[in-house]
Amino acid sequence: MGGTFTDLILMDDVTGAVRLPKVLTTLDNQAFGVLRALADTGVALAEVDSIVHGTTTTINAILEQLGVMPSFSRPAVSNDNPFSEALFKTLKYQSSYPRRPFRDLAAARTWVNTLANWYNVEHRHSAIKFVTPVQRKR
Repeated sequence: MGGTFTDLILMDDVTGAVRLPKVLTTLDNQAFGVLRALADTGVALAEVDSIVHGTTTTINAILEQLGVMPSFSRPAVSNDNPFSEALFKTLKYQSSYPRRPFRDLAAARTWVNTLANWYNVEHRHSAIKFVTPVQRKR
């Protein structure tokens, strides 16, 4: 963990498919890293419904809870995104939220795929009148 990378989690809210590209970050404009990661997946920006941005500070807090040692390359940066904070709160109170570190990368990926399915197919969202994203897309 650490370094100057952009990790993108691209979820198809209809199929539940997840892609996880990782690219170098452009420090002066982190949007370039997001766009480069998106380009690596072959998905056009016009096909993206929304982008939720999480800062290193937020991600490190979650990773620390899971037993991952964080890097402090940019300490005391406070520009957290309220949408990602709301998502993390939803995840934390979800019954399958990991209480211990993942045993390996495959276990982490399995959890993320299961989570994406739950979040898009089963979880009813208050912001969209208590329906699931899949129901909303119909």
